Formats: sequence, structure tokens, C-alpha cells
Amino acid sequence: MTSKVIGILVVAVILYWIDMPTLRKQRNKKDIAMFLILLTIAIVLGLAKIFKLYTSTPLYMISWLFKPLSDIIRMLQ
Repeated sequence: MTSKVIGILVVAVILYWIDMPTLRKQRNKKDIAMFLILLTIAIVLGLAKIFKLYTSTPLYMISWLFKPLSDIIRMLQ
């Protein structure tokens, strides 16, 4: 299990090392913030999977986000 944790962290560091110089040259703070947020989410979900913590399927979140739009479209029909 320890090797898997180290593997996730190594991959995250490699991704950071590859992408951050380009993002810093562009000086777009929003892109840097989004990259760091998504990288953090990926690390947390990867570690949760390794430690066998309960993680719900992303489909529930997607359906929760789009349900209001679906309801509006149904009302228009």
C-alpha cells in the first residue's frame, strides 16, 4: 500500500513539474488555480481509492448538477 501512495505522489509531482513552468510563463492565475485544484482532487480521490474509503460514483454529482436543467426542459415541452 505504501508503494501505491508513493506512486500517486510521484505522478502528481511529475505532472506539476511538467505543467507548471508553462502555466507560469503564461501568467494566467486562473489556469494555475484550476490546475492545482484539479490536481489536488485527483490526489485525494486516488488516496481514497487506495485506502478503500467510500467514494460515490461521479454520476450522482453529474445528475445532481443537471437535474434543474432537465426539469426546466421538461416544463417547456
